[in-house]
Amino acid sequence: METAEVQVSHYLLVCACVVASAGAVADVRSRRIPNRLTLTAIAAALLVRMMLGGWVEVKSGVLGILVASGAFFLIFLLQGIGAGDVKLMAAVGAWAGSGYAVQVLVAAMMAGGVLALFYLRRPETSLEAADGIDASRTVSPELNRGMARAQVPFGVAIAIGTLLCGVAGLLRR
Repeated sequence: METAEVQVSHYLLVCACVVASAGAVADVRSRRIPNRLTLTAIAAALLVRMMLGGWVEVKSGVLGILVASGAFFLIFLLQGIGAGDVKLMAAVGAWAGSGYAVQVLVAAMMAGGVLALFYLRRPETSLEAADGIDASRTVSPELNRGMARAQVPFGVAIAIGTLLCGVAGLLRR
């Protein structure tokens, strides 16, 4: 990438950090990530990309959406995360673009794993303590017990992963 392209991608990555952080705050507060945030962020990212570099940048944003949210969509289908998490990751991918989508995805998944371990160690023990868990629809009783304790607000993991990538990207300047 040329220097100007690198700078633009860094600024877009900063926007991804802002969106991810807002999603994390919403997720912690209400255990929901509002469509108002995610869908607006996706539209804004694609519009900004169009103004900055035309269809080439829009293509990068769309590829970022597909890469960043693709794996999350599969986990959503297995009822491992909520739809808001998938949409937040899509919004982050739209801002991060194809150049950073894989790094953000990997970092968010790693952060999610660490957060899940933290939540599994919490002292809650009953399935009734977990909001929104349908025990009849999960894979195994062991998973049910783990899910009861591991209600991870995955928006936090997405924000951590995005922020780590953002800092790393800015340090590489």
